[in-house]
Amino acid sequence: MIQNIHLSSINKKEVKKIDPNFSTARDWNSIGIPYYLGNKIVRYRLKYGRFSNISDLEIIDGIDSAVLSRISEYLVIHPCKKDINERLLVKKKSIRPTSHVVIQKSKKVFTPFLFDPNDATEELLDSIGFTVRFTKNLLAYRSNGGNFRVKNDLLKLYGIDSLSFSKWKKFIDLPDSLTTEKEKKILFNLNLVSVDELRLINGVGKKTAERVVDFRRKLGGSFYHMNQLKEVFSLDSTRIEKLYEHTFITQESIIKININTCSFEQLATHPYLSYRQARWIVNYRKQHGNYSEFKDLLKIKPLKWDDLKKILPYLEIK
Repeated sequence: MIQNIHLSSINKKEVKKIDPNFSTARDWNSIGIPYYLGNKIVRYRLKYGRFSNISDLEIIDGIDSAVLSRISEYLVIHPCKKDINERLLVKKKSIRPTSHVVIQKSKKVFTPFLFDPNDATEELLDSIGFTVRFTKNLLAYRSNGGNFRVKNDLLKLYGIDSLSFSKWKKFIDLPDSLTTEKEKKILFNLNLVSVDELRLINGVGKKTAERVVDFRRKLGGSFYHMNQLKEVFSLDSTRIEKLYEHTFITQESIIKININTCSFEQLATHPYLSYRQARWIVNYRKQHGNYSEFKDLLKIKPLKWDDLKKILPYLEIK
């Protein structure tokens, strides 16, 4: 709150009324508002747009109802061109024949459907009908490491009012609350779990679950180490910790490739081998016979140990 506003020292005859939508910090200072607060009002207006009413100034930190009542006699808000045009339109409509149709620009239609705020893109939020301001705040919150665990977490965003939130709350693909005791009981085999089962873990949305299962498919159907979750596209540390807590891997569930019988295609489609490396392995087997141990792979001169250490857990010799 402002401590040093001395309006009694102002010569009211010399002070002209100012419009908050056009005033500078100097103008505000002329009615007793400190420069730092005047600059704050100007910055807010430039960022969020014009003030509709004098009472809107109370949104500024440092301006409360007491201060506003002391300076309100020096303030005036002139209607902008848009306001004048709207008034003229209303006036003209009242005198036009009823058969005349006034064509107005249609407003953005809000058509909510199920969405996960942790994965929703700017395009998806726009298609639902959310405002640019809401979308910008949500994406900024996520980019700074924020994560939505329950529906009410969206109320953390600046500019969200509880009335509008209650209208589309049911379309948020998140639980209403966290049930810690039940959550601890959820434990899945990472190599057998489905997308729907992964979504039972709080903090794991549909997109995240699909990316995990899709990466598992590219690996040939199984993970061999939990750290491989760090290779899943767009998986942040918070979700990885959740998956660490609620999933596990067993050696029996790892699907392996027999390098003595596999085809070139089986090796080439694995993300840990290039097409060229897969071709070398198959061609060497055709020329020299079956492999008896993994060290035989190092007889292929272009192959190095660093090329093989990630793929070896997926290989077997029979």
